[in-house]
Amino acid sequence: MMFKGKREKGKGKKRIRSLSFLLFPFTFLLFLVACGSDEPQIVVVTATPEPVPPTVAPLPSVYPTFTPESAFETTTGEELLAVTATPVLPTATAVDFTQPALSLRLSIPALGLDRTLAGSLSSAMTLRDEATGQEIVFPDQGAYLVQIEAVLNGLLLEELPVGCDRCLHFSYALPFDGQEGEGWLRDPIVIASLERLFTEHLGPHFPDDTIVGINRQISGYTIAHTAVVRSDGAIWRWNGPDDMAAEPELLTSDLQDGLNNLTLENGLARAYLAECPFYPLETIAVVEVRIETQCPPLSLPTTLVPVYALLNQLTAVQLADERNLPYPEQPLPLDGLIYYERIDGASVTIYGDGRFVILTADGEPNEGQIPAAEVGPFVAQIVESDLVPVGVSLVLQEEIENQQGDVVVETDEREYQEVILVRSEAGVHEFGWSDNIGQGLIPAITILDVLIADRIGLPEPAELEAGDE
Repeated sequence: MMFKGKREKGKGKKRIRSLSFLLFPFTFLLFLVACGSDEPQIVVVTATPEPVPPTVAPLPSVYPTFTPESAFETTTGEELLAVTATPVLPTATAVDFTQPALSLRLSIPALGLDRTLAGSLSSAMTLRDEATGQEIVFPDQGAYLVQIEAVLNGLLLEELPVGCDRCLHFSYALPFDGQEGEGWLRDPIVIASLERLFTEHLGPHFPDDTIVGINRQISGYTIAHTAVVRSDGAIWRWNGPDDMAAEPELLTSDLQDGLNNLTLENGLARAYLAECPFYPLETIAVVEVRIETQCPPLSLPTTLVPVYALLNQLTAVQLADERNLPYPEQPLPLDGLIYYERIDGASVTIYGDGRFVILTADGEPNEGQIPAAEVGPFVAQIVESDLVPVGVSLVLQEEIENQQGDVVVETDEREYQEVILVRSEAGVHEFGWSDNIGQGLIPAITILDVLIADRIGLPEPAELEAGDE
């Protein structure tokens, strides 16, 4: 059955509590600094003599004798007062503005991580990945370089433990101050800030022999962290603020089985993104392929879900770190294929194995099973209606509007009364409606309405009447 109309105010709405997120007290800002100079010019200044005011003085007792004018060479006042500027010539040795004003280098030898930052007198800042040769130059970063110099001036380095190739090696130089240093960097704020700077502009680091891995950037829920499986079968993990990579571990049998069955389909996009509030930007690495994602439950296609599930296992230890916060639940879980919410707030989620979970408007669950063979064709039926585009925004907008600092807010109005989310090989599709729905979706929505009604009944009459107003 189809139901339409508006939802009764307040009923069936989700209460979403925003999570306080991690903020690092140290951050670097990029400023544009512009400076210029003009060539020296020769300027001729002609002064006009000022009249001498009359004065009263005693008469002289001796008077000068008359001398004929021809006895002297005459010169005009203008000639006497003419001033010619002397041009300013350049110095014999020009200033080399490309010479370095500061430099720093951080590396973790065991991971092949080796990145440098250099600042010049011209205020240019260069970031470079020494392992790959990738380089990026930012002009006019004078203010930013001044901040880095201030940090380096007060930086304390410890002596590196002998043979510690998992430690974070750090060196720096301030040529004009005559300062330099080398050792073990252990300040988590400085490490996290530099890690973020390099990752945002050069991309996350993965060792050359990475088979599969993932990097998550710093966010409201997570510290930055990376985990990879390397060609020797070892698992390597390191966190953005930490001064040392963790001891490598061997693959468990479960992870080994998952890795053996891992396949990467052709035709995948390079990014699958949904802008869930405070979620990190993540990079999936499979050999040499790199795919960015954000809020995977509401963005990843079915073809990447097994890969991401394996990566979640790899990073389980890191996600359990007390410096992280748990992610909030999303309407469509990562292993879900269909989510439908009807007019009264009751919903159903269908999984690939045919299992489904119905939630009443009050959140009471009711589980059941349909033939797994019917799920795939049902998903295709919805997608092929061409009424459900790829990309999630409606449910995200409601979540954003509900997050107001630490206050729990209920949304009484939204752009839709019913909504459906579907995961396919293209990504996650979304469609919401209030009054009108395309003819192509009516058969599928009817099936979902019947599935919910068989378990928990039809919407209350008051909901139907409110929808007809």
